[in-house]
Amino acid sequence: MFFRLRNIQPVGISYIYRICVHVLIFTKISGMITGEKLRLLRLLKGFKQKNVADKLGITQQAYSKLEKRTVINDSILEKIITSMNCTTEDIDAINRLAS
Repeated sequence: MFFRLRNIQPVGISYIYRICVHVLIFTKISGMITGEKLRLLRLLKGFKQKNVADKLGITQQAYSKLEKRTVINDSILEKIITSMNCTTEDIDAINRLAS
């Protein structure tokens, strides 16, 4: 068992694995995702703008504006990646599609 430092609650290996994968994905795409790639990622995962917007707690119109940006803020990007359950394979796929 591993422990979280704040609450000293035991956590399992699967929790630590998910955190490691999340860090790997975020490091891989930080500063590299444009709105167009974000749109491709959403389509690849089979989500509609409304679905992702609801998970983020924003309107569909606000999410649409994110997909039109040339630079996506890292904190917003992290939330989007988490909400769509992205994998490193997904990121690799959109990078191949966009190039």
